Amino acid sequence: MDQEGYDVAQICANGHVANSFTQHSPQFDQTFCQRCGSATMTTCPGCQAPIRGGYWGGIVRECVAPKFCINCGDPFPWTNLRIRAANDLAKELESIDDQDRSVLEKSIGELTKDTPYAQAAALKFKKVMAKVGTSAASMFRDILTDVVSETAKKILWP
Repeated sequence: MDQEGYDVAQICANGHVANSFTQHSPQFDQTFCQRCGSATMTTCPGCQAPIRGGYWGGIVRECVAPKFCINCGDPFPWTNLRIRAANDLAKELESIDDQDRSVLEKSIGELTKDTPYAQAAALKFKKVMAKVGTSAASMFRDILTDVVSETAKKILWP
C-alpha cells in the first residue's frame, strides 16, 4: 500500500478486478479470474509497478480497472485488448468504405484518453457509427464502454 492510502489491485488480462485490496485482504486473491479464466496480475507488465487498487482510508472504495499505468503511462492489457477488438470489428464492417474504416481505427485509440482530441475523435466515431447501423454500433459500445474516457462517453452515449 502506498502512502496515499491506495492498496494494490489484482486484475485479469481482460480487466476484471479480482481483488481491490491485495495488501489488506490477500485471502481474496485469485490466481485466475473467476469470470473469464485469464491469469491475474498485480503489477504493470511494462514497468512492474504495482497496479493501484482500492482506497483504504476513512472511506473504503473498491477500484475500477485503470486504463493506463500511473507509473509508466502504458495502456494496461485490458485497454489494448478492447482497442484491438474494436479495430477488428471495424475491419469486418461491410457497410463502410476504407476511408471511414481508417477514421474509426484512428479514433478508437484516442477515445480511451482524456485529452482535448477525445472530443474530436468521439464526433468522428459517432459520424461513422451513424452509417453502420444499430447492431454494429451496439457491439462497439459493448467493447469500448469500460475504456472510453468520460469526455468521449458524454458525446457518444449521452
